[in-house]
Amino acid sequence: MDISRKDVRAIYRAVLDGTMSRDAADRWACSIVKEQEAGTLVFVPRQDEERIRAGFMYLYGVDLKHSSDGDFLDSEDAIRDAMRRTVGDEEV
Repeated sequence: MDISRKDVRAIYRAVLDGTMSRDAADRWACSIVKEQEAGTLVFVPRQDEERIRAGFMYLYGVDLKHSSDGDFLDSEDAIRDAMRRTVGDEEV
């Protein structure tokens, strides 16, 4: 399976615009981690591997909530910042 920064960025954007739930984004990231563990994940381009991995690993847990109040651990601003830091917010 091929994965690019564009692919991961699309998931961030879907979460931020409300077209994908945080739970669905977490499940997507979990499936990507499983592909990586199976050795079937191909980073495109290869030199973006670190940024792509950081991007989907952030999403793997984006649905976590505080136990005390049930609010999400990460705000939308935090998610947006993580996207910018990892996969960028612009097409490359």
